[in-house]
Amino acid sequence: MSIDVLAEALAANAHTASESEAITALVSAYEKFAKDAMAGALPLLPAGLALGVTAMSEGLVGMSAANAGLLLFPASITSFWLAVAGGLATSFAGATAVVPPPHTDLPAQFQDAVKDNIENVRNAEDSYRAIAQILYDNAVIGGVVTVVTPTFPIL
Repeated sequence: MSIDVLAEALAANAHTASESEAITALVSAYEKFAKDAMAGALPLLPAGLALGVTAMSEGLVGMSAANAGLLLFPASITSFWLAVAGGLATSFAGATAVVPPPHTDLPAQFQDAVKDNIENVRNAEDSYRAIAQILYDNAVIGGVVTVVTPTFPIL
């Protein structure tokens, strides 16, 4: 997963005319980022990515209401990883347990980043990069995939 990929994807999908277009743009940006997720040598499988994308999309409905995006966007990221975790071996080959990243501070960090972007009148590139950094940091801390390795008798 790459901060640059996420920042560029967010910037490329920045201007939308409706909530449904905004949801598609945000989910597409996060999908481009998360598709490269790895747990050790295990990649996030396409079916697991699809689970996350669906959950994130559903979690963003209503985001165009006043201030709703500040709450729903970080919650939708958490929903993404909870759905991936629920997929077990559908998400990561051979997984017997998946603990998603906790995202404990993500809502506050996201709100602070948006506030800082506005108060410091950051340009678009720096604004997207600040948000991408927070999303990256929260995606790579605390998530665990457990795989039971088969044992073979010595013959």
